[in-house]
Amino acid sequence: LTAWGDDIKTNKKNFLKNFLLKLLFKKSKVVTTDSNEMKNLMYEISKDLENKTKIINFGINTELFSKKKYSIEIEKKLNLEKFREHLKIISLRNHDKVYDIETLIYSIKKLIQFNEKVKCLIYGNGTETNKLKQLTLTLNLQDNISFMGRYQQQELPYIFSVMDCYVSTSLSDAGIAASTAEAMACELPSITSNNSENNIWIDHGRSGFLFNNRDTDGLTNILSNLKNYNLSKIGSESRKIIFKNNDYKNEMTKMDEIYKNLLC
Repeated sequence: LTAWGDDIKTNKKNFLKNFLLKLLFKKSKVVTTDSNEMKNLMYEISKDLENKTKIINFGINTELFSKKKYSIEIEKKLNLEKFREHLKIISLRNHDKVYDIETLIYSIKKLIQFNEKVKCLIYGNGTETNKLKQLTLTLNLQDNISFMGRYQQQELPYIFSVMDCYVSTSLSDAGIAASTAEAMACELPSITSNNSENNIWIDHGRSGFLFNNRDTDGLTNILSNLKNYNLSKIGSESRKIIFKNNDYKNEMTKMDEIYKNLLC
């Protein structure tokens, strides 16, 4: 079995689903997950897991997700030509309450009030999309925030090349979010809410930046002060972390060994 965040964090609160989880765990030979936090939560559900749980990160393609040269073609495609002097922010998390995109929007409003030049591209969709679009209009941020919908995975590294930073405002993660890892692998300075195990992946001020959940002022302060950091060095450090700990080939080699051991 492979356990995802919501599988455990949500289902363990439901009596029937909790019972089914215990049954599944008991019957399984190996259970993999991508974080120690998840492993500990599963131990609370079933003591049977103590000798058969393995940490396997989902991994990303670090060959595809690597730093690209600034793409003029992508800049034109995204209508960013007139925003070269702006702080360009990208968000890739889905538009559901747990991802708390509102905090990013309110932070951008504060930056505008501080006379900062900002342009934010918000990708994704979800149950909160219309609400977020309305909030943007209410705050008069339609010139500063663009809702981009879905993106093509192969194009994402080139989109990163024209951005200044990536922001994740998620209130909860299990392991590192794929989009955060992809941004870090492309050496894009990443700013992430400090929950779950994000502080294992991001060393604040060295390989990225952390702020507390729903802390609009904390996020605003980081964004406002990015220019005071060596962002090239921070990007380089973040890629080293992802390459060492979250490379797809390396992680799937570990998974391959698990399968081979089960067959023995």
